[in-house]
Amino acid sequence: MKTNNCQIHYFDSLRDKFLAALYSENEPAFDQSFLTLKKALTTNQTLAENSLKSLYQINTLAKKFKKQKLYKYLNKFLKKFTRAEIKNPCIIDYDTWKTNLGIDDKTLKILFSTTINFQLSTGCSNYCRRCNEWALPGIRKHFSFDAIIKISQNLAKQNNKEYALYSASDPLDWKEKNKNIIHLINTLSEKNLIPSYGMLTKVPKGKESIFKKLIEQKTDISASITSCNRDRIKKIENLLSIKIDKQHDTDDLLIPAGRDEDFCTIKSSITDSYGTEITPDGAFIVAPTFTSSLNPTGQKRIPINKDTEFFIEKMPGTKGLKFNYFDKLKVINKNNKKYSLCFLLDSQIENILLDNGDYDLTQPGMISLKEYFETFKPKAVKIRKNMLPAIKKRLAEQYSPKEYTKQLKSHEYACDQNHVNKIKQQSLKSFLVAIKNYLKKNNSKRLIILYLRQKEINKSKNNDFKFNTIAKIKQTLQNPESDTFQLFTQLIFMLLKNPDNSIVKTLLN
Repeated sequence: MKTNNCQIHYFDSLRDKFLAALYSENEPAFDQSFLTLKKALTTNQTLAENSLKSLYQINTLAKKFKKQKLYKYLNKFLKKFTRAEIKNPCIIDYDTWKTNLGIDDKTLKILFSTTINFQLSTGCSNYCRRCNEWALPGIRKHFSFDAIIKISQNLAKQNNKEYALYSASDPLDWKEKNKNIIHLINTLSEKNLIPSYGMLTKVPKGKESIFKKLIEQKTDISASITSCNRDRIKKIENLLSIKIDKQHDTDDLLIPAGRDEDFCTIKSSITDSYGTEITPDGAFIVAPTFTSSLNPTGQKRIPINKDTEFFIEKMPGTKGLKFNYFDKLKVINKNNKKYSLCFLLDSQIENILLDNGDYDLTQPGMISLKEYFETFKPKAVKIRKNMLPAIKKRLAEQYSPKEYTKQLKSHEYACDQNHVNKIKQQSLKSFLVAIKNYLKKNNSKRLIILYLRQKEINKSKNNDFKFNTIAKIKQTLQNPESDTFQLFTQLIFMLLKNPDNSIVKTLLN
């Protein structure tokens, strides 16, 4: 564990081992994980932000599952470690950040072109109960003023202004010596480096005057409201005789997460954006996931380093919502070449395994797996057929004759039931092969997913219609009106119990 990247994977993996041991009631495995944790915390003098998040998650699950020995040990460690870090916040300059990242200038340009989050500080003075980002309590690190300006200039050089100046932190917490966020915003504004996304703040205690000044300067900023800061914001509104732009104006901010995470349910993602995140610790490729004990922050962070082979093509906001999370991702390699991956990322396979068809699980505008399989049914094929004349007209207006023929052929295939049935079977096979390979190499995660979907598995046992023979599965696949999602779900359950399930194996062969 010499680098932050190795360390992050290590503590993520350790969290998963604790969860798997708890879910499967394997006391020896739990005790072994506890011993491993103690050894790791003895040998690691410094801990990365995401490593600490994993430790707070382990601490929270220990409390939820009444593992008092682990909870007391880790709680004592985290309090001591936090006090030491808050006492001496670290300032990260540009050269240190770049050196630690370890990538060349060519790769760095791609990083800047795909950035969606620019996190100015590590830690947060608010430490909200329901923080989806599991922000660390207290401020630990800041980018230096010069580093922020230089990174902002590099982002601008890549024509990137679609990013946020916060993530797992509050922008009003940033400071360096006598400078605060006001000095930073004014300098960025003078240099035409202000991002197109506004800032979101909880207005930490003691920062009311800073927020008031930003409002008076007409800075693009809004307040995230909870019961803790509503009165504070109201006082500022009365003082300035204006209405402040508010978000999340509810006592229950977003979904139960952070210290309110129950480690038992699957919830929607907190984000819809794909891209890159810059933090004082380095940089990460970010992809949305469902929020669960498998991915407690509702997104997957993949550390960027010299071995990074590709970056996910940036898809902020509505662009991310339009992307089917189970489709092959568009990426950019180190030579700035764009292409589509020929495989699914682990985070995408995890989403497939957790997608139970609940419409509340996917955000408005984002298609679920259940809805995807509905597009193969005769009713959907008929609707596409009826729309073909309008599609031809639109394609003729948009494309050259050569590209028009190519696009039209694709739409005509989607109007042919026989062709659609073949695509459905190909999709099923592709998903099942990816799932089987994933489960065989990730046993802890398999046990976690098995636990999260156990109620549905038990319910499926009582169903009258079971896909328990190859003949019945083939019959279902050949019937265009059949419930493919129900079939797929049961095949997933078979693989969760045994990744080498004979029925699935025979089906794939």
